[in-house]
Amino acid sequence: MAKKVIRMKSDVKLQDIPQQAPELITAGDPQEKDHTYYTSEDEAMFSGVWESTAGTLEVESYPVDEFCYVISGSVVITNHEDNSREEFKTGEAFFIPKGTGLIWHVPEHIRKYYVIRANAE
Repeated sequence: MAKKVIRMKSDVKLQDIPQQAPELITAGDPQEKDHTYYTSEDEAMFSGVWESTAGTLEVESYPVDEFCYVISGSVVITNHEDNSREEFKTGEAFFIPKGTGLIWHVPEHIRKYYVIRANAE
């Protein structure tokens, strides 16, 4: 892969993807789309644009480190550790450390930039 700066446009055409963890869905029928702009040579890090329709997922232990920037819509995240609840809207960013237990609730729709480190120890 060429070593250069990659422009990540928020309005890129996204591809339908199968629900990545249907066993985690606790409400709704979220339909996901994605466009990956970058994958590292070792495939441990990748970034792009992702969106989903409404739905709720419960994750006992988040499998990756992930940085998110909300392009449009919103998400409400409830932490298992202390039951705190945060809403992230258009223009806001957040980070989820690997191993975090949470409920991920999309009330209507969300589109976000993401950067994921998959092989975090």
